[in-house]
Amino acid sequence: MKTFTKIKIKQVIKDASLRFSLLFWLIALHSFFVGVALIVHPSRLMQVLGYGTITEHFFPAQGGVFHVLMSILYGLVALRLDQLRCLIYFSVIVKFSAVIFLFSYYIIADHIFIVLVSGIVDGAMAVAIIMANRSYKKQISEK
Repeated sequence: MKTFTKIKIKQVIKDASLRFSLLFWLIALHSFFVGVALIVHPSRLMQVLGYGTITEHFFPAQGGVFHVLMSILYGLVALRLDQLRCLIYFSVIVKFSAVIFLFSYYIIADHIFIVLVSGIVDGAMAVAIIMANRSYKKQISEK
């Protein structure tokens, strides 16, 4: 089993398409779990994250559904990097839009720490997508 795992890890390290696909699977998982958390939004968890008591449930649930739908998009990209190139660029736009929204909300509306952290994480994901895309394109052009 260890040998199989080492081979897989070595393959992922060497193969830009596998790294790129793995990145999108990780982003899909992140979005899915954020989405489920927003849909369910347990009051204790939300308070720990810095939100007050949520009395209106539609908008957190709507945001959650959006995240779950985006997780499906990220999963599709992970499965079909070559066929869905436009969704790679769309993903970068979505992530940078999230960064602008989250940082603006944090600065202008409410200094909720998790909003700032979310903006940083989305920015890191956007940069990771751009870097992985460059590596992937380079690998393709060398073949």
